[in-house]
Amino acid sequence: MQSGHHLFESASDGSLSNSAAAACGNRTALTAKATDAFEGKTGDSSRCQTAHLDYLKAPSPKGGNGEDDSEAESYKDGRTEEVDRMTKVRAYAWCREYLSGSWKLVSEHDFQISVISGGLSNLLYLCSLPDHVQSVGDEPRQVLLRIYGAILQVLLILNGTHANIYNEKVLRGVDSVVLESVMFAILAERALGPRLFGIFPEGRLEQYLPSNRLLTEQLRIPDISAEIAVKMSRFHGMSMPFNKEPKWLFGTIERYMQQILKLKFTREAHVKKFNRLMNYNLPEELKSLRKLLESTPSPVVFCHNDVQEGNILMLEDRDPSSKDKLMLIDFEYSSYNYRGFDIGNHFCEWAFDYTYNQWPFFKANLENYPNRQQQLHFIRHYSSETNGNAGNSSQEDQSKIEEEMIMETNRFALASHFLWGLWSIVQAKLSTIEFGYMVSTICYYLLAQPFLTQCLATLLKVLSPQNCQMYLDFSRAICCEEMLHTIHRYLSMHLLELPCLTRSLELTAQETIIRLRSSGTQRLCALKKENLTARNFPQLEGALYLYSFDENKDDGSWRREARLPFVADKWCFTTAVLHNYLFLIGGYRQKVKRGFEFQMASFRYNPCTDSWVSVAPLIKHRRHFSTAVCEGYIFAVGGWYLDTLVAPDSSTVLYTAVERYDPWTDTWAFVSSLPLNDFLFTMSLSHDIPLTSVLHDCIYVTGSIQRTGEKLILQYSVKHDSWSELLPTLTRADAEIPSLYFFGATDKLHLIGGNNHQNVVTSFCVESRKWGEVQATEKITLAGQGTILNNEVYMPAAEQNSFVRLNLQSLSTHMLPSLPISSSYEALFHLFFPW
Repeated sequence: MQSGHHLFESASDGSLSNSAAAACGNRTALTAKATDAFEGKTGDSSRCQTAHLDYLKAPSPKGGNGEDDSEAESYKDGRTEEVDRMTKVRAYAWCREYLSGSWKLVSEHDFQISVISGGLSNLLYLCSLPDHVQSVGDEPRQVLLRIYGAILQVLLILNGTHANIYNEKVLRGVDSVVLESVMFAILAERALGPRLFGIFPEGRLEQYLPSNRLLTEQLRIPDISAEIAVKMSRFHGMSMPFNKEPKWLFGTIERYMQQILKLKFTREAHVKKFNRLMNYNLPEELKSLRKLLESTPSPVVFCHNDVQEGNILMLEDRDPSSKDKLMLIDFEYSSYNYRGFDIGNHFCEWAFDYTYNQWPFFKANLENYPNRQQQLHFIRHYSSETNGNAGNSSQEDQSKIEEEMIMETNRFALASHFLWGLWSIVQAKLSTIEFGYMVSTICYYLLAQPFLTQCLATLLKVLSPQNCQMYLDFSRAICCEEMLHTIHRYLSMHLLELPCLTRSLELTAQETIIRLRSSGTQRLCALKKENLTARNFPQLEGALYLYSFDENKDDGSWRREARLPFVADKWCFTTAVLHNYLFLIGGYRQKVKRGFEFQMASFRYNPCTDSWVSVAPLIKHRRHFSTAVCEGYIFAVGGWYLDTLVAPDSSTVLYTAVERYDPWTDTWAFVSSLPLNDFLFTMSLSHDIPLTSVLHDCIYVTGSIQRTGEKLILQYSVKHDSWSELLPTLTRADAEIPSLYFFGATDKLHLIGGNNHQNVVTSFCVESRKWGEVQATEKITLAGQGTILNNEVYMPAAEQNSFVRLNLQSLSTHMLPSLPISSSYEALFHLFFPW
């Protein structure tokens, strides 16, 4: 991170005068003449410097860079190296909370903490266990504590006695902290950075690597410069889950500019400096800079954006002659950006030393800016790593590439000066770090959005319908795949509760969210779909529950999951499962002034949140109808008028109307009706008439031709909203199967029925339009609504309240445990529950 609070004075020609450039020891912007020097117009590298500074003065009111500054008197004894009491208390608490082993046993008195120099955006501390405290396990004995600087947190700017909170600053604080934390974790996982031990709103705990930060003068050592070039090239070659557009540079500059234009100072020395700065037309300079860089080709890569000596570690356990002895750290400003900025910014860092211990705690020597040969040395090692030593380019082409990179790099160095100059002004108003900014006032700030208390790890817990859209937009803005996946998980858990938000996403995102609902533990579920005959059902309370059964567990028992969402002693529902939601469709008996009446109702159960909601009821008052789930809709087929509890008989008229339910809009609508001119439908013990099933993108209904008694298959095309007849080949004798279940599996439709001495199974191939062989299986009395999974049919058995599983290939059966209640006419289905 750069230092400096740029206090510019405008010369008569509009450029910076030498006296202004020298003010406050700031990094001086390269003038056009300086740029010319590196674009091959002159070989004299000294022309890049626009000021001659006295760097090594003893502490004085002029500061280490020779400028007149009344603030220097406040720091005549140097930088404070002691840790204040509050910081130690907080550090002790964080280490105890996030670290294991002896960290939870060490007393506050024995807890050790010291200041680490070099951080300009953050406060850095080394936290250690004392020697006499033994390790319990493999816990680290030393960790690095990083406390975020104010510019990376949500800002609370005091205006007199009133605090003004700016929403845009909240979002920027979230952006910076989340992006950097996610990035840090990714790089740690890839072994490209220190390990992450803990993260909290104020900062984080990192692995402490035995190492030394580079000194400014080491940057120009040839082998170190070469390795930095290689490290930067590798960094640029990474693919990271963040926004690939180079918005960071000018977006950050413009934000800093807006903040600066609103700043107000009260101290006379500060006001004088600030007014001097504002006399320089910064907005116009920004326009000129943008125009220059827009005409300068530079590839967009993943940039560190702050490769200065304080962010480069020399690892102690590496051989000094090793080519892998350095490690880049501190990724808080990393983003997709222009390559020229990252290299040019690094070149600027050659001229600044941030380890100076007197006001303003840095010193500048622009003569140390790399000359042409030093730049070529860096660029050649960078290019060699990027191109993999391919050597395919001719000498002439290579020279041309090098010259273009020199121009690119030094033009973008101007942007580096401009950016960090504005940054230093904002830090001067906000930062608590002792450094030569414009002011030393302690700033106050707010923490970031609530989800940052545990960053992405607990984002799922704090997402809500009210803030989900905001976090979704934010995850898109930074292209953070981990955050986006977390939000998609949340949306999958609340898919139909947030229909507008989910449907506003692109199709691939919708498909991902719907697919995520089918994750977790899949269980067989059962409920009593109807209770019509008993006035005083002794086990009514137990019958009012949804039950689940996990076949993968050894206990082999049913357990209660959720109570049905109504209070009644009599009800009649048909079930359907869509997008891992359970729908109860039908009605129940409700007490009114003059007795009872049947109330039409529909309910939706979400196993991800264990919650029921009421949804739109059917348009027609019907009961004992069939449901079919096809192409994202629920279809209600057949049934008869629901007005009494009388069982149907031969005079009962069947509904021909078919209704379609759209779960996204929670509405029912009529579609093409059943063609019932000459058809009869077989009565089933499930009372769902007619028997309906789904295969691929069509709905199928089975029945008989009234005149001949032959079996009939009707096909409904959801796409075309039309019915058609399939002509089966079953004879009159074969057609006498008392159909009970009708399922679609693989490429066939299956009929399962029974008579006095056996159950029979047959199939119908849609493609060939032929019935398969009628086969017999073990006699089991079946009654209720079944389900199919992996070519196995699950059906309620009337005997002993049990359930049977039938394998459609082997026709073998397996009995499942019974429900803990005495019941009949259950509905079976599968749901996914959270892990």
